Amino acid sequence: MHLARSTPPSLIAEGLEYFDNDVRHCFALSTAVDTTNSAWKQAQLSLSRGGLGLRRLSEHSSACYIASLSMAGMCSESNRHLLNAINQFNEHVSNEEMVTLEAIRETPCHQKVLSNKLEDSMFAQLYSKSSLPDRARLLSVSSAAWLSTAPSPGLNLQLEPSEFQAAIQWWLGVDISGSQGATCPHCTAHSLDPLGHHALTCKHGGDVVIRHNRLRDVFAELYRRACISAQVEVGYGSASDKRHTRPADVLAANWMMGKPAAFDITVTSPLTSCK
Repeated sequence: MHLARSTPPSLIAEGLEYFDNDVRHCFALSTAVDTTNSAWKQAQLSLSRGGLGLRRLSEHSSACYIASLSMAGMCSESNRHLLNAINQFNEHVSNEEMVTLEAIRETPCHQKVLSNKLEDSMFAQLYSKSSLPDRARLLSVSSAAWLSTAPSPGLNLQLEPSEFQAAIQWWLGVDISGSQGATCPHCTAHSLDPLGHHALTCKHGGDVVIRHNRLRDVFAELYRRACISAQVEVGYGSASDKRHTRPADVLAANWMMGKPAAFDITVTSPLTSCK
């Protein structure tokens, strides 16, 4: 990163390409995940955009160099390397996001701002070339806490290597290992699709119910830790009312102004049909 900030991109372009290729190779070796070009583009996005934070340094080097000179107040018209970096940066962003020498001279820009513009453009291109299922997946993979949370084997909060591999494959939209040609063990009429959509939404076998109940219990436990009385799967009102009303997944007593609140926990998928 220091090299990209202090050296003109054109002078280190070849070395950065080698570095980026080595990052992809190391990722494939450590995860046993063979990524397609589109999946690798997604991996280069930040976690908040559904990527893995493995930015392509050869593409972000222009942002690094521009921001470094801009913050140092060294934006000279005679610096051809800076002008080349600006042109290189503008080739990868939309017209609205382009930068000019006058703009960065008047208002110093941070590297994060420029890199975010590059990522916005990359996400837009990736989204426009994706199929409808992939678009739904790209818009839904914004919760990346599982990627940044340290595993805790002592609390049994960790993923086995095969589980982590499958999660990464689903996250990037590549075929999940072992799914080709297999059928669902709970509903043999359905084949397991390579991307794992059916496995996540199959209503047979109890996995969907178990996932719902675990989320419900976590939700209720958070209330109890906040000293709010909470019960699960209970109704509210008189005995006759309870017989005719759907029980709440979580019923929080004295929620607001002395009144209780009923919460329904629902796990949705953008790839299931509407009913």
